[in-house]
Amino acid sequence: MPKPRRRLTLDRIQASAAPYSRRSDWMRADRSAYLAAAKRGLLETVCAPMPPVPASQALSPEEIRASAAQYRSRVAWLRGDRDAYNAARRLGVFDDVCEYMPSSPRKRPLEALMASAAPYQSRSEWKQADPSAYGCAKQRGLLEVVCAHMTRKIFPPGYWTLERCQASAAGFSSRQAWLKGDALAYQAAYANGWKDACCARMPKHQRPASKWTPEQIAASAKQFSSKTTWYREQPGAYKAAKRLGLFDQVTAHMTGPSKQSAAHP
Repeated sequence: MPKPRRRLTLDRIQASAAPYSRRSDWMRADRSAYLAAAKRGLLETVCAPMPPVPASQALSPEEIRASAAQYRSRVAWLRGDRDAYNAARRLGVFDDVCEYMPSSPRKRPLEALMASAAPYQSRSEWKQADPSAYGCAKQRGLLEVVCAHMTRKIFPPGYWTLERCQASAAGFSSRQAWLKGDALAYQAAYANGWKDACCARMPKHQRPASKWTPEQIAASAKQFSSKTTWYREQPGAYKAAKRLGLFDQVTAHMTGPSKQSAAHP
């Protein structure tokens, strides 16, 4: 039987932090309490009794920024370089150095969001059961699509048959158009494993080719003297260089992390 979830009040967070003299030790021992404190802006209050980091071990803002530039998300940075992550929190530069990172790095596929929402008849029930999926759908503007079965007419059991779903799908030229035009039928087809049968005549989605050619990537890279600045100013060219295997070649003249650059997107 799963353990009940802790309700992390301020008192409980402080009690969790109390035995530790360093933030990194506390984070390793009770990550959920640490992240709760960080999310609520309580780190400075909760960690006040801990001795300050010696000046000889403190990271400069430039070192923090260089560390952050190697990661595509806040979670990846936390896992890859906790000292720099914590230093950014202490110095108040966290939001600045993470500006380019998405706030929800793990964006679930649309169908995964629909599968998560399918068992619930109200948004509040779904939000309580799977807040991560709900938050992802809300941030991406997909709540109306994913929650269509909650806000529209509820059909009786057995209403949606393969034939009804196929008839609905026949009115659309793509899966995306069908989803937007008749989300309830799409949901039913997905839930019953009929989606491929309903969409057999529709063209499969193909990822568009990169707009960045090798020549354009090289021209973009020449404008910058550091990898961090290039990523911040033209992330599309930066990522295309990674994807096409041109990164080392076009950044040979730049300064910045090289050994760990593979960790970047």
